[in-house]
Amino acid sequence: MKQIMTLSAVVFALITSSFIFAASLNIQSGTILLYSDRAEGTWQLVTFDEPFNVVPNVVAQTVTYAGSDDPNLRIQNVTKSGFQIRFDEQNTANGTAGRADGSHATESVSWIAIAQ
Repeated sequence: MKQIMTLSAVVFALITSSFIFAASLNIQSGTILLYSDRAEGTWQLVTFDEPFNVVPNVVAQTVTYAGSDDPNLRIQNVTKSGFQIRFDEQNTANGTAGRADGSHATESVSWIAIAQ
């Protein structure tokens, strides 16, 4: 884990970890392998290493390129102990508007949860 401090920002690598900063920010992050299928209602549960004292804000991003369709991410049911996540494709591979098939290849997804 490498931390770089500047005058107004903290930059850090996303690895599975937990941090408590002097400004009383509690930060946890990780990377998961995610496969989901909207048609089957597939949601994956992510559980935090340590429960938060309050419900955190969660942000996630796909970090690989395994499927040809855009792998839009959905997050729901964020609690003090975890959240649910799945892919929800935006468009088909040929660029037509509307819903894609809803299923997506397995991708690595990094996430970060922050609470004060």
